[in-house]
Amino acid sequence: MKIAICDDNKDDLALLKEYAERYYPDAETVSFCSTDEMETAIESGESFDVYILDVLIDAFTGIDLAKLIRKYSALAPIVFVTSSKEYALDAFSVDAAQYLIKPVTYDALAAALSKIELMTFKIEHSFSVKNAEGTFVTVIPSDIIYIDYLDRRINYYLIGGGIVHSVYIRGKFTDNLAFEPTDDFVFVQSACLVNLKHVKTLNKDSVTLTSGVVIPVAISKYKEVKTKYFDFFLKGGNL
Repeated sequence: MKIAICDDNKDDLALLKEYAERYYPDAETVSFCSTDEMETAIESGESFDVYILDVLIDAFTGIDLAKLIRKYSALAPIVFVTSSKEYALDAFSVDAAQYLIKPVTYDALAAALSKIELMTFKIEHSFSVKNAEGTFVTVIPSDIIYIDYLDRRINYYLIGGGIVHSVYIRGKFTDNLAFEPTDDFVFVQSACLVNLKHVKTLNKDSVTLTSGVVIPVAISKYKEVKTKYFDFFLKGGNL
């Protein structure tokens, strides 16, 4: 569990960190006192399981940070804290899980985190990938567009353009995946796994993804890909 907290008020930042760590004693909590710091971390590939953001921080607000987060993760829970109610509609426009008014009490934040557990983590669990730099990056399966295996690395291509390159691996591609793929995923090649949620069109020899990437489909895989593609959308998958 990794939690990011951003607030330019050092006292509020320390208090939110204390509350978060009281609720999740084993969590790794990272504090940012400016949006620049957090923006740099996000754009360098760092991701978190929960984001707690002040709304009014500096010129690049907590709302702006949330929009940036949404480029890389559609589902990561965001909790806003603020001294003003006037930004509530903006907060929910980026699918915020909760909007708390300062001064924030422990009980209020605990209730928000409990709500997040019920709404998010019971639906989909994130997993960690040890990247090429040797640090662990948290990934949510639904954020994955596709995965391939090149030059002894497994590469996770995410919504928003992010890519997580694994450390060098030994053995089979499938034996080294960091998670167990669900029925939403299908192999279009022996070393390429595609998330059906992000397939825009299927042709006889390729799939076009929502990111615009076109990936060839192996002849030996086409029948399975076609079957899973249509089954997925008949069961309510999103075009």
